[in-house]
Amino acid sequence: MKLLTYMSCLVALVLGSLSQLSAADQALDVDSAANGAASEQKALYGDVSEKMVLVAAIDLGPLADLDPDLAERYSRLLSANVTKKVDFVTSQYSETLPGSTDDGWTTGPVGQMSGANLAVVTTIDSIEEQKKVMKKYKVVTVTMRAYGVHGQLAWEKTHTGRYIVGKNSAKLMTAASLPECRAAWEGIKRCMQSLCSTIDAWPESVWLSLSEKPAPVKEPLIDVGFTSIPANADIYIDGTYRGSTGPQVIVIGISVRDHEIRIERTGYEPWVKHLTPAAGMVVQPALEPIAAAPEAAPEEEAAPVPAQ
Repeated sequence: MKLLTYMSCLVALVLGSLSQLSAADQALDVDSAANGAASEQKALYGDVSEKMVLVAAIDLGPLADLDPDLAERYSRLLSANVTKKVDFVTSQYSETLPGSTDDGWTTGPVGQMSGANLAVVTTIDSIEEQKKVMKKYKVVTVTMRAYGVHGQLAWEKTHTGRYIVGKNSAKLMTAASLPECRAAWEGIKRCMQSLCSTIDAWPESVWLSLSEKPAPVKEPLIDVGFTSIPANADIYIDGTYRGSTGPQVIVIGISVRDHEIRIERTGYEPWVKHLTPAAGMVVQPALEPIAAAPEAAPEEEAAPVPAQ
């Protein structure tokens, strides 16, 4: 009896050990599979970091009077779809970004983009009527743009949605259910699908370029000649010293826009003018000497006061 009990305990102990080994092996298999997937992903994509894409409030344009809350609703839907469809990208709707039609998007960096890689702005541009056979359609045009950190346009696309005029239901109670709003969302979705497929294919180098400050565009220059009477006068263009006049004409390259030209020499009145350079222009002022200050008349001596 004791032997049977001993044998039963031994079998239970062996089975328990085997079970633990099996669980450990399964854990190792899971870790190996995860590491293998990570290695495969790294081989496919390289060292890729998570990207942040901000979505600005959609400008409703001709639909603005229907329901102002549609802008935020559509923007949040757009953001959620970008996160879902693009690997390594998290998208958020940002209330602090300028509106989609704000001039700030085309004039340089947008401070509210700090920490993000890309900003998406969307505008509902127009609703126009079209006729096809016996039906009247209205076409809603939507434009979507993506900007880098420093305001550079990285991507742009225009799509449309349409609906049949007069085909409406009394059951459609909310603004989002109206045919023009559904057509607008159709255009937004088409733009969004194009955006997702584009940025999903971007290599890491493109994302890095969007975070770099673009090189300044060099303005075309025109050679302008400078001389003066007398010579040896200093030339200042927009407050910056650019050289001095001499016996021969000195040539300086200047961009084609309005500049303040100042030519001055000690003992002479400064010559100042605003000029826009043109081909063959020569600036040759005659400097006026500074007029000598008139001599002060000698003071008359006061008459002596007679003694009392």
